[in-house]
Amino acid sequence: MILLYFFPGKIAMQQKNMIYSKIIGSGKPLIFLHGWGNDSSFFQELSELLVADRECHLIDLPGFGNSKKPDAVWGTKDYASCIIDYLKSHNIKNADILGHSVGGRIALRIAVYFPEYLDNLILISSAGIKSRKFLFRRIKIYILKKVAKIFKFLDKLTGKDFFKNKYSSKFASRDYLNAGDMKDIFIKIVNEDQENELKDVKARTLLIWGDKDTETPIDIGKTFSKKIKDSKLIVLKGKDHFPFLRGGASLCAYQIKEFLK
Repeated sequence: MILLYFFPGKIAMQQKNMIYSKIIGSGKPLIFLHGWGNDSSFFQELSELLVADRECHLIDLPGFGNSKKPDAVWGTKDYASCIIDYLKSHNIKNADILGHSVGGRIALRIAVYFPEYLDNLILISSAGIKSRKFLFRRIKIYILKKVAKIFKFLDKLTGKDFFKNKYSSKFASRDYLNAGDMKDIFIKIVNEDQENELKDVKARTLLIWGDKDTETPIDIGKTFSKKIKDSKLIVLKGKDHFPFLRGGASLCAYQIKEFLK
């Protein structure tokens, strides 16, 4: 365990077990869960606008940033359990949790399976359900998955690497191609559909979406808003999948502060 403090009670950098975190500010804990392929640094600007009355925990999820890679093929339930272990290790019994993209998937699992640890839930451009938009793209993805299985079988049968060298490099998503030794975890997570669990979220929930988001389109946010009973959807015009970057941090911070009053 590594534990280094700077300005006690205000800034801390910690590594306990699998998780590395940076802790800034003081007050009620606010846990930040980043998206796939990112790390806690993506929340630096946003968190600095919230530290006046919040103890912000900027976490590197296992396999990203400075946190160790899981030793098994984890799904979002495993990540959620890991975050709960983190809360226990810091003696946090009740927190607000903010999740972006895949981090939103994990936050949703906590809301459903560990509600006693959660007070308020904030989801920014969250993943977790299938988009009803871009029907052609969804059909294309379905076909590509079926074709991929065929080429994988042929590769195994012939000892060739056509799928790896040709097919996947041409058709696979950027996140998949960049997943490295996290590919199996990536595949497991993106194939989880959490829509049926939205009705089980009891926490007050703030939803923040950019209307230009093409990775988790706004129709996903609208579905969340419809199925999570105590929720509020804020749509930021001109913002993409990262509405808290590129000048958007102050916009998101304002909405979060208003919500957490």
